[in-house]
Amino acid sequence: MGIEAGALADFVAVLDEHFTREHFRLAPARTLPAGVQRVYQRGSRLGDVLIGGSGLDTFTKRVGPLSVRGVVVVAAEPTGAGTARVTIALVGGFDLDTLVMRAVDESITGAGARGIHPVADEGWSAANTLPESSPAHPQTAHALGLH
Repeated sequence: MGIEAGALADFVAVLDEHFTREHFRLAPARTLPAGVQRVYQRGSRLGDVLIGGSGLDTFTKRVGPLSVRGVVVVAAEPTGAGTARVTIALVGGFDLDTLVMRAVDESITGAGARGIHPVADEGWSAANTLPESSPAHPQTAHALGLH
């Protein structure tokens, strides 16, 4: 989705709010690769094994403090004319796709309420259809150590 470049930090703050509501947390502080605005994480390998391996993931993605694992990368690149293309990609833990879609949709609605509106929206697509040069492509994110 395209947004005004000057509104990028405010849009990312809205994403922070909505991903936190879905029990994602910011990845531990470190220097992020160029273009990466955020990396959100949820769950653990232990949660994957206990919830996924037991079949509970059919009914729930979270049991108490345990959750199936998920990693979301938020990347932004300038597109010219004062706009930036923002890509929000689930690069690991594809069982959480519904939660990620809800967080993104609610973020867009919340941003709109704050006067941050998309200037272009390419809609939904699979993360693996992104160019491999994008840090939001699952293989590239893995190679960069983002999940």
